[in-house]
Amino acid sequence: MKKIIGAVLGFITVCCIGGGWWYLSNQRETAPQPAVELTRLATDYLPGTVITPVTTEELRAWFSEATNREMPRIFVEKLPADFAEKGEPGLFLQVMATLIMRENELAIRERVALIALKTKFESGITWSAEESAFFNRLVDKYDAGAKRDVPSKIADLMNKVDAVPVSLAVAMAAEATNWGTENTEHPFRQQGWLDNQTYGLIPFETLPEAVAAYVREMNGMPPLMEWRISRNQYRNMLHVPDIGYRLIRWIKNYMPWDADYADKVRHKADKMDVVAMDALTFLPEIPPYKTVRVAITTNQGSFPITAEVTEEDWQRRRGLMFRDTLADNHGMLFLFPEVREAGVWMKNTFIPLDVLFFDADGKINHMVANARPLDETVHSSEGAAAGMLELPAGSIERMNIRVGDSLSYD
Repeated sequence: MKKIIGAVLGFITVCCIGGGWWYLSNQRETAPQPAVELTRLATDYLPGTVITPVTTEELRAWFSEATNREMPRIFVEKLPADFAEKGEPGLFLQVMATLIMRENELAIRERVALIALKTKFESGITWSAEESAFFNRLVDKYDAGAKRDVPSKIADLMNKVDAVPVSLAVAMAAEATNWGTENTEHPFRQQGWLDNQTYGLIPFETLPEAVAAYVREMNGMPPLMEWRISRNQYRNMLHVPDIGYRLIRWIKNYMPWDADYADKVRHKADKMDVVAMDALTFLPEIPPYKTVRVAITTNQGSFPITAEVTEEDWQRRRGLMFRDTLADNHGMLFLFPEVREAGVWMKNTFIPLDVLFFDADGKINHMVANARPLDETVHSSEGAAAGMLELPAGSIERMNIRVGDSLSYD
């Protein structure tokens, strides 16, 4: 994020992101949750959108909001029929990364809940029925039933319930499917008994099913114990940004019949930005914004505007990023928590905008006309502002808005 310093005494720092505004604030620590609440949180996937795109063009549109740091919560059930023809490795990375990230999200919540149960058990506190049921589910899911007593099962699960580096998983999928252009019904080449007599590659109906099975295998298969031990050794080490790449050597037992398997996966990883992939996070979900009526009063009369209003910091940070359209007489209203100098830029913003900064009385004290899409130039409010209103480019000229005009909202 870019920083901009006010030109008067009492300098303040503001961060400007894609048609939005954000002032720096301290993060608040949340109180630890009881184990029973953690087990409830670790039972289901977090919300997201599951899609089955018909064409690669449609799939690409769904991931238009992706950046080199954040992925949308879009989970693809099946690659489109024409994907094999087009062969887009970058898009395949995004598709598989989001699916792995979702499984990792669940695994980490399971791990946090497991640690809470471990603490209670070691303190002599009896688990509730719900907590016991959750623990038994983990034992079944991660193949820890061979251990005889609870302490042994906990120790075994502590080595198993964890995330799989995104870069490693994607490289393995890229090797198995040639970047999503073949064999997508078994994207990790998982093998098992297809019936009582036939052993072979397991076909999966959907990519999410295949990815979930893959993560269970990586965390539970006995032949991958060395891989999990190495993962645990790296877990608490600092300055290991390429952990996914380092762990490739330990996956040889995922396909023991292929002596060159680890080298093949490493070759695929060499074609990716491994460090960036392992640092990916999800874009925030976008619930509906509250809508208000804004009236802009100029020498030509009063102009009604329907505006989405940002109330949370994440909404101010996101602003109108990634939007494709903004209708005439519509906009986005930013109400700042404090009257301060602010700034705006157009990073990740695809539509040209007019921006009105206003004071606590609703008086327009600065304007930016036709801010260009994707431009990272920071436009300052050039003075204290209580908020700003973003409108489609051309609105200032059409309404003949001038500094000193006013706006109100309800």
